[in-house]
Amino acid sequence: MLSTISLALAGVIALQGSAADVRLPDTDLTVHERPSDRLVVSTYYQFKKTAQAYLRASGRNSFTKKPDHWRVAVSPDGKRAMAARSLVDAKGCPTFDLITRRTGATRRIPVSGLCGKLAGGYFSWSPNNQKVVQLAFTVKGGTTGYLTVDAASGRTRYVAMPKSYKNSRFIWTPDAKQIVAYDNKSIRFLSPDGKLKRTLTGKGSLAGEEHTFSPSGDRFLTVCPGGGICIWSVKTGEAVGTVHTGSYGVYGWWDSSHLIIGRASGKKYEIVQVDMAGEVTRVLVNGSVSTFTKNRLDLDFTKR
Repeated sequence: MLSTISLALAGVIALQGSAADVRLPDTDLTVHERPSDRLVVSTYYQFKKTAQAYLRASGRNSFTKKPDHWRVAVSPDGKRAMAARSLVDAKGCPTFDLITRRTGATRRIPVSGLCGKLAGGYFSWSPNNQKVVQLAFTVKGGTTGYLTVDAASGRTRYVAMPKSYKNSRFIWTPDAKQIVAYDNKSIRFLSPDGKLKRTLTGKGSLAGEEHTFSPSGDRFLTVCPGGGICIWSVKTGEAVGTVHTGSYGVYGWWDSSHLIIGRASGKKYEIVQVDMAGEVTRVLVNGSVSTFTKNRLDLDFTKR
């Protein structure tokens, strides 16, 4: 059965038995899903002259383009979405829209800490669905610190960081009690107000961004210095495993014993599920390399 749902704004779903193929609007990507999947593609964004963000309708296979937002991030439990508006407000400050996905109810969150000469970049949710952290930078370029957002209260806080963090990106730890600052040289754990608590070096570059932590929160991923994907203990910082596979991007954990990675072959690109031995167990998404390179597309897997 083939059903078309507003091609400009929704995916095309081809049902084959219990599986569904969902084509992502304005891309050449097809997502291969099953009703039993614990994770689905919930949002994606790309750059075609301007940033374009798309949000999946709760409990459905359709996606809506968000013309007023440059990025939308869905909470790991799939219940809420934090959307960054493309234009600043009358005071020159950026704003977020916090969206309840089931009802569509939206709450505006003003960001008074990033006005004028500062701007907000990549942002993500904490694994416990409570907070958001956003990279902050100057209009001329260069990271200056980060912004934290409490989803329940709407409180925001800008934390300025020294120049040693100018190449860092920021995510929350699984319990949302610390910030992780990472670059190509180190992985640093900070208190929410920016005080350094712990530094890890020699681990390789953090992989998977906010999806780096395992479902239980006890492990994280890096690109091994010698190749492959390294798995480390959050508590001790010691190595606990290596997945011997090449990848063109790490999208995080599918479950406690499988990872989600990208791989390229010629002009074709796939996002696949691999086991701890590095063997591909399933193709999750397929399309062209140019969609990810030329259009700089990125997507997120979260719970439904």
